[in-house]
Amino acid sequence: MSETKNQKNKKPTPEEIATDFLEGQRLKDCLMFIEFLRSNNLPPRWIATNAWEVKPHKYKILGQLTSQILRRLRINKEEKSWSVSFHYYSQYNEYVADDGMRQLITRSLYVKRRFCHGEGCRATVDLNVFGKIFNKMCCNEQIMIVNPSGEDLEHTKNLLLLTKEIVEKLISPPIL
Repeated sequence: MSETKNQKNKKPTPEEIATDFLEGQRLKDCLMFIEFLRSNNLPPRWIATNAWEVKPHKYKILGQLTSQILRRLRINKEEKSWSVSFHYYSQYNEYVADDGMRQLITRSLYVKRRFCHGEGCRATVDLNVFGKIFNKMCCNEQIMIVNPSGEDLEHTKNLLLLTKEIVEKLISPPIL
């Protein structure tokens, strides 16, 4: 049975896969991040081989991208690495004041892949990120943080909480 079919049937936790493929500090950081997700009532949900997503509990259909808090948590067994990716929300321009988090977002911007397999892909999008225009961004995953550790891991956690707040405001009905 292929790894994909096996995982589709079993739906492993990210902890199980991380323990199998990561080592040392990368494993510790990844497990710490997964624990952070769970402790903030954001359980990862298996969606593909070695990949999980996080959606709010009061998920409403607004389109797949606008309702995801964490687009992907991935574990790459070949590279023995892990990554998290986010959809870029324009509200980051307003809410992110910390220079360290702004730098993390800017250096983690994900330039359009040659072949995008996302459903309904608009090919590429241009983003205004903290006053600077970035061209040809992937329409599905615009921020990809690979092997966050130390300060970057803390900024990634804060970005996740900010994204949760933004998404919850997007899906909450307006108060009349």
